[in-house]
Amino acid sequence: MKPYFTLQCKRVSKVFVSILTVTLALALGISVALVGMISSHANSEENQVFIIGITGDMENEYLKWGLAAVQAFDDTRFSMQFVQMGEEEAIEKLSNGILTAYICLPSGFVEGALTGDLEPIRFVTTPGASGVVTMFKNEITAAIVETVIDTQKGTNGIGDAAVDQGVGELRGDLQYNISLKYVELILSRGDMVTVDILGISNGLSLVEYYICGFALLFLMLMGLPFVTIYTHKDDSLNRLLLSKGFSYKKQVLCEWAAHFISLLCLVLVIALLISCALLILPENDLIPDTKELLSLLLYLIPVIVMLSAFNLMLFEISKNVVSGVLLHFFSTLLLCYISGCLYPIYAFPEIIQKLDYILPTGIARANLSSAFVGECNSYALIGTLIMAVLFYAATVASRMRKTLSNREA
Repeated sequence: MKPYFTLQCKRVSKVFVSILTVTLALALGISVALVGMISSHANSEENQVFIIGITGDMENEYLKWGLAAVQAFDDTRFSMQFVQMGEEEAIEKLSNGILTAYICLPSGFVEGALTGDLEPIRFVTTPGASGVVTMFKNEITAAIVETVIDTQKGTNGIGDAAVDQGVGELRGDLQYNISLKYVELILSRGDMVTVDILGISNGLSLVEYYICGFALLFLMLMGLPFVTIYTHKDDSLNRLLLSKGFSYKKQVLCEWAAHFISLLCLVLVIALLISCALLILPENDLIPDTKELLSLLLYLIPVIVMLSAFNLMLFEISKNVVSGVLLHFFSTLLLCYISGCLYPIYAFPEIIQKLDYILPTGIARANLSSAFVGECNSYALIGTLIMAVLFYAATVASRMRKTLSNREA
């Protein structure tokens, strides 16, 4: 086996530089597409801090303290930023898209609120605004109104109760203490719930999901240039080896091992270049850390084992180079598309989503997702290796059939 394996390695080494050049061009194209999708996701509405202008009567000290407390302690500081400005400036910035919306507080708002006379607050946004802006207007403002009214009822109620019970002198202290309790309750409302982010699939964020999907697409397309090496019409060498007692299984196994090593070398070169690029690029919260990328490289190994066998199977059943290129290219696109590598899997019909669990690309993508989840997906890992064995068996069977048909002809 060793001489034949060495021969296969030499065949690959002769064209390795050319294949590496093509692979680098492919990696650059896919990287640009991936970076574009990540940038688009980073600039999307749900990942932006919304700037809300505050206009009107902002001279009251209590109002200033309240706004400062919201910006310093409230959970909304992670998603919304309140900026004080004049109404003309707010209108201009809203028109230019700098502001998401602005709130206009009427004159004497705080003084009126203290006496139970609530003036309406104007909430101004652009026509046809949707998404989080609409949610803010409909949900958050409703929550604020309910909170203001309920706390006002409680504060005034405890004061009236004190008067009714003949302890009116305690009214001010009781209202002060219950107001502090209300403030504490409002600021700690986030502790009442827990947020579980389910992700797009397998617990992944959108960025992590597309990294796995595009990595799988790249690995599959990376095998396309090898069609010139493994697709051939003349099987005289295979028959000669068979006559010398070198079975089809051993032949395919040596070719499989050589192809696996060549793909692994290409991946290592690309990984080295990506590592250098990440050292130069500024840090970004959306980009996975080094530990996750190294883990991804580790989980790529069983996927490369499977894809190297998959490539050999396609090349073996192809009659010539042209048919091999077309079969490999369209098989790659079809499998990657219906497995959710190019588009989120949840957007497909339910029957397609179920197929994802048995398709080789779906299993491989689930295996890659283990790098970001932090735990090994045993089903995906074992499934990837089983698929590799099945592709190997199919390649052996195809070579046997092809040799027998050529012999009969």
